[in-house]
Amino acid sequence: MKIRKFNESNSKSIDPKYFNFVFDEFIDNGANSDYDLIGSEDAYWEIFIPEPRIYKNKSKEGSTLGMRCDIEEYVKNAETVSNFSKTIKSCLDRIKDDFPDTKISIDFEVENKNGEIERFLHIIFTV
Repeated sequence: MKIRKFNESNSKSIDPKYFNFVFDEFIDNGANSDYDLIGSEDAYWEIFIPEPRIYKNKSKEGSTLGMRCDIEEYVKNAETVSNFSKTIKSCLDRIKDDFPDTKISIDFEVENKNGEIERFLHIIFTV
């Protein structure tokens, strides 16, 4: 019995359903994705993934540094960022394996929402 892949036709085109499937963990957690055609044959798929928030305790001394964390918080934050990065890399590797002709560009974007800084990973896939 043959297992059917999303891209069994070996098409060089972008399959938005498959891309959504690969990044579903991020989409379920608030990432936004979009798909559109460029001309008659080319297409792009993009996703905006919020970076994990890094938490720190407010300084108890009221110093001008403003924020401070202890080693446990530092390690937890580092593990969060590491897991996030590994998951992104895994998703990108899957796309590269299944769609080798796809070009990938990554931008790091920052938004100020109500005084809070939010960072996003903007990944664009084109053929």
